[in-house]
Formats: sequence, C-alpha cells, structure tokens
Amino acid sequence: MRTLADECVVYPATTDARFRLSNRTRSPVHAVVEPWAEEYDLPAGGIREFVFSGPDPADLEVRLESTGITIYGWVGSALNEMGLPVPEIPRGVGDTRAR
Repeated sequence: MRTLADECVVYPATTDARFRLSNRTRSPVHAVVEPWAEEYDLPAGGIREFVFSGPDPADLEVRLESTGITIYGWVGSALNEMGLPVPEIPRGVGDTRAR
C-alpha cells in the first residue's frame, strides 16, 4: 500500500471518488448508498453527486436493479465526509454484495 510519511506518523494514501447520478428517464429513480443506508429519490431529469473519500484505490460498486440503484462504498471509505468509514468484513462472513 502506498503511504505518505509525516515525521514518525505514517498515513495511508487517500483518494476521493466522485460519482454523478443523472436521471434521464421520465420517472423518479430511488438511490441507496450503502452501508450508510442513505436514501435519495432523484426526480426525472435530476442530478445528484456523491463524494466518497477513503483509502486508495477507490473501489465503488454500482448495482442497477428494477427498484432503483444501489451504490456501495469500499472498506475505509466515508460518504460526503460524514458518518463512519466502511468497516472491514469480519472473517467468516461472506460478501453480501455478491449475492
């Protein structure tokens, strides 16, 4: 992992990932950002930008389903500089995104 050193303290390299969601349909689109369970209803023609900050490299996952869109942050990332970072998946627990 790349790091940035400052005297005796080592900081992991971080990155920002911007994700712009545009609704080009004639109907509202429901978006959920996980694991924070933040929900947004994007009106027809609407645009919403999400900013994730976390360890480099960024690893966003976007899932399009019939009920809307789900955006997943990566381990250590935070959404719009608020809330707790995404924790690591405990040993023995499967990745729920793969289902």
